[in-house]
This record gives sequence, structure tokens and C-alpha cells, in this order.
Amino acid sequence: MFVKNPNFIASIYMMSDVLPHLSRLSKSFQKTDVDFTIVDTLVAATQLTLTRLLASYGQHMKALPQVLEELKGYGVKGGPENLTFHDQVYIPYILNVIENLHDRFPDNPVLEALTLLDSDLLGDDPSEHDWIHQTKLQTLVDKFVSIGTKENICSEWKGQKDLLYKECKGLGFRQALHKIVKLGHLYPCMTKFAAIGLVLSVSTADCERCFSCLKRLKTPLRNRMGQKVLNCLVNISCEGQPVEQFDFEKSAISFAKGKIRKFLHKYE
Repeated sequence: MFVKNPNFIASIYMMSDVLPHLSRLSKSFQKTDVDFTIVDTLVAATQLTLTRLLASYGQHMKALPQVLEELKGYGVKGGPENLTFHDQVYIPYILNVIENLHDRFPDNPVLEALTLLDSDLLGDDPSEHDWIHQTKLQTLVDKFVSIGTKENICSEWKGQKDLLYKECKGLGFRQALHKIVKLGHLYPCMTKFAAIGLVLSVSTADCERCFSCLKRLKTPLRNRMGQKVLNCLVNISCEGQPVEQFDFEKSAISFAKGKIRKFLHKYE
């Protein structure tokens, strides 16, 4: 049986060392409000951690030789001395995971450049790190060439930088982006960058969350629900206020004033 193969057992122990790091990275991207400022750092830290596993085994792989010796009494054939797992599976697998992480996030420099609009990163003096801001602006200009020229974008940034410092300090990244989007008549180019930051997804978690919501709403007993109503319910479920904060009385009054409705009573 394959469960008595030492390579199979070694694979389980290898995954026990590798998967927790990938799981933590994945969970950080499943939040509804992903912070772009930490994406590059999280990916780089995960890659570095996996690279260290190449030089030194994790706790489970370190215990593997002793485990294989103990399992000989249960019919596991072969011990650590004739195990070819390290060169044939362990090293190639981890190298492949590191490479896949790099390929999965090819636009990390762009995500980092969008943090230009994070008011909390401006510090006490908005002009203190101007060279960093210019580098991020150049990255955005090179990536999104249709938005505007560098001269126009730099001109807008000079005015918007003070606005971010004075009006958006402490709001948080996404809240600051929402505020910038409302100023499209003043900063058309920077507004487009903010809009990109709001809709840009670094994972499929939002899509999966919407599909799960659809499954909860459109049950076999509600299969006649139309698309318009379903869209409204999904928006309320995903983006609406918590039930505790919803004003039911105001909603009922608004519904009643929407149009004249005739209620028929059976025993009139």
C-alpha cells in the first residue's frame, strides 16, 4: 500500500512544514479590505521563509527519521538512510512554490506604487520623501499610460499631496481612496488611480464570497427570484450595513411611499 511508502509519509511531513506559511499568506488576502501597503512585504516574507526551509528542515521534517524508524514495526519498508525524497521531491517542490509565488504577484511594484495615495505614509512632512513619491508616480505613469502625461500627473500630485495630509490623515487607505474619487473634477488623473486601487483585486476571495452569498439567497424555494431583485439582495448582503445598524422603520416608510399599493383582504 502507498501509505506504507516512506516517500508518501515524507510528503505529509513536508506539507506540514510548508502549508502553514502559505495558509497565513492566503488568509491575509481573503479580507474584504486588503492593505496594499503590506502585499509585497507579505509575499517576500513568505518566499524568504520557504527559502530557509531549503537550508534547514522544519520541525516536522526534522522528526521524520525517527518517525520512519518507529513505523518499521507497522510494515513501512525503507528507512531514512535510503530515502531519495530530499533531492527528488523536497527541493524541487519548494523551489517551484517560491517561483509560483513570484509569478502569482507580477504587479507587486504597481501595488506598492498605489500606496502613494495612503495618507498615513506621508509622515509629518509631506515633502520629506519626495523622491519616493516621484518613483511611485513614475511606476504608475509607465503602467497606466492612457491616464495622462507625467507632467499633468505630477502637477495634480503637488496639490493633492497637501489634501491627503490635511484631510485624509488617519482615515485609512480605502477611505482615503473613496474621498479622492469624489474629487474627480479637481484631480482627474489621480482620481483614476484611486478608482483602480478600489476595484483592483489581489485574490479571488471577493468573487467566491459573492457566489457563496448567491447560494444562500437563491434557494430551491426561491428559484423564481428575478435578476434585478437578486442583484439588490446581493449588494445588501455583501456591502450593506450590519442588521444591528439597519433602520427598519425608515425602510418600511420608504417602501410605503414608493408607489400606491392596493391590499386585498379575503374577508372584506
